Amino acid sequence: MTDALRAVLFDLDGTLVDTEPGVVTSILHAIDSLGLPHPDVDVLRSMLGPPLHDSFASVFGLAGEKRDAAIKSYRDYYSTTGLYDCTAYDGVPAMLQELTAAGYELLVTTSKAEPFAERVLEHVGLAGRFRAVHGATLDGAVRTKGQIVTRALAATGLAGAECVLIGDREFDVTGAAGCGVATIGVSWGYGTAEELQGAGAVEVVDTPAGLAAAVGRFAAR
Repeated sequence: MTDALRAVLFDLDGTLVDTEPGVVTSILHAIDSLGLPHPDVDVLRSMLGPPLHDSFASVFGLAGEKRDAAIKSYRDYYSTTGLYDCTAYDGVPAMLQELTAAGYELLVTTSKAEPFAERVLEHVGLAGRFRAVHGATLDGAVRTKGQIVTRALAATGLAGAECVLIGDREFDVTGAAGCGVATIGVSWGYGTAEELQGAGAVEVVDTPAGLAAAVGRFAAR
């Protein structure tokens, strides 16, 4: 490992954990509470990754009190039911151990609300693997990947050039880039290799087993 690369920042949904089943049912619960029609599967999957506030606005045209009501309904259901419908991707625990053994600090930087992110990690047995978990605030003031990575860097004293982010969507790549952090994309989540490459990911990895080697290649640049 070079002296330059010290930390690996991980997205959560679609990168470490498959949260799609619980997130989708929670979204459907929220739109049912407002009497809105169900969108097709592709539209629902497009909501996996971006901040919830932004997705309800862009997909359903919700704003103000209606958006707040949708978010409250989502969180009420997600916090009691949807949150537990998730699993860590095969190979993720071994991959995290490999990176830790190589001397990297591991952090989570997710657009999921921070309390929910911590509970998801606990549920799938990954709590304690990370130096810190940084997520969105419940009031929506901090929700984009760029805002969250900025907070993580400030809290840890890390420079952007000392980190690489691992994520599955274009929002991860562009958000990290705004903080001076490069991204290695993963294709096992909710985005595609083409999406990640188009956004500027330095490499796209197909399986958790290949990620530590990709981090090593990035560190050697």
